[in-house]
Amino acid sequence: MPNKQVQIINRLKSLNSFPGVTVKGRGTIHIGFRTERSLEFKFVWSGDHYIGYFTDDKGKLSQAVLSLWDSLDAIRFASSYCLLIELRASRQDHSNPT
Repeated sequence: MPNKQVQIINRLKSLNSFPGVTVKGRGTIHIGFRTERSLEFKFVWSGDHYIGYFTDDKGKLSQAVLSLWDSLDAIRFASSYCLLIELRASRQDHSNPT
């Protein structure tokens, strides 16, 4: 496994520390969240970078939606994924209008 691939995998696996997020795999990486309608991704190694796809609950892939070329791209994705999870629909309302 190329060093660049290992670095990207390690950055993506850092998402495991975020409550409810799971990151599985070694070559092909699956990222998901505990809720039923959350964003799930599948990353497939393509020679010199990862190609990312949305997946549905049946494992069906979208067209390619992003590419991760280095560990910095993986860090950016991880940060963005965390933000999307925090802003997801149907979350508990933390505001108190009174």
